[in-house]
Amino acid sequence: MDVGSAQKQKVAENCEHCPATKATLKTEIFSYGNAAFTRILADVVDLNINALRNRGKAVVVAKHLCGHATDMALSRCISSSLKHAEGAKGLTVEIICIAPCCHQKMRWHNYSNQKFLESLGLGGKKMFTSLVNLIQLSRHQNLKKFEYRKWKGLKDFDFDTIKGLGRCSRRILEEGRLRLLREQGFHAELVSYADESITPDNLVIIAERVQSLQGKKSGDSHSEK
Repeated sequence: MDVGSAQKQKVAENCEHCPATKATLKTEIFSYGNAAFTRILADVVDLNINALRNRGKAVVVAKHLCGHATDMALSRCISSSLKHAEGAKGLTVEIICIAPCCHQKMRWHNYSNQKFLESLGLGGKKMFTSLVNLIQLSRHQNLKKFEYRKWKGLKDFDFDTIKGLGRCSRRILEEGRLRLLREQGFHAELVSYADESITPDNLVIIAERVQSLQGKKSGDSHSEK
């Protein structure tokens, strides 16, 4: 399942490919040779993964999923997993691989783990806006003093310090997302997939449903016997 992609992509034989893009809900069936797949065009917030005609396990992949679209996608993945645990049929999300980006587009009311930020004393719209603005500043290679010192809280910092604060802010927001996944039954980690010199958006959220991991361990121990 490729979330956020509107382009046709070649897929392996017998795979199901179900992207969700922000558009009017629409279902189309495509095929490349013998490899048929389904393409769902919908706003990710409205996507009910369990309601898709597919059955079995799903891997969710999204590269540079802008702003709070990452939070919406995580919410849909968690919802799918919870519904499956309650006996729902259809696809269930087992693995998540999402690379967030464009944090400056995020808004406090859309962030998926407000409780985590509040526990750090960083809750609320004003503080959240400061965090995402720091992240945006940290993406620049060079800024003149007047370009950031118009913010009173930054007037005593040099640009290298501001970049460091921005990276810390990014890490805090991603940590909130990781903790949300862990609370909902996923093993989750944040991984760097490219050097920062290539892209400042070089972090990816990797998560796997804990039940899947437990099943693998049980299978491994059984095979060893």
